[in-house]
Amino acid sequence: MHRTSAAALLVALLLSGMPARAETVNGTIMLPDFGSPSIGRLLYSETGTTGMVGYVFRLTAKTSFSLVKTSTPTGLESFDIFFYDEVGGKPGNSLNPIYNACPSQDPFCNKAGPIPAGAKWAVVSLVLGVNGSFRYTST
Repeated sequence: MHRTSAAALLVALLLSGMPARAETVNGTIMLPDFGSPSIGRLLYSETGTTGMVGYVFRLTAKTSFSLVKTSTPTGLESFDIFFYDEVGGKPGNSLNPIYNACPSQDPFCNKAGPIPAGAKWAVVSLVLGVNGSFRYTST
């Protein structure tokens, strides 16, 4: 076996045993969208801004997630999260999420679990309240 082949094999073996890269996103959403992530998606796809109505980000870690509130100025803040394969209103992009963590929009819904297969984007929705902050973590 050549040295380069042995080195490549060793690197591959070492990397295969490494844990998945974790991801943390801290964000604040100014205005509620009442559980309708399409507003935040459209705003993001047209202007590249996020956090005004909904919070859009690309996923890097894709195994499991949790979403917790970190600030509740009015005490009413409630979040939901939606996962998509594509973001924006371009032709061919589905407007329906692959997965909605709280389909009933229940503010007490458990917002943790596996990230669905094929998900590349997440949209955090502020269902109730104003100027609420959250922390999304995933592995």
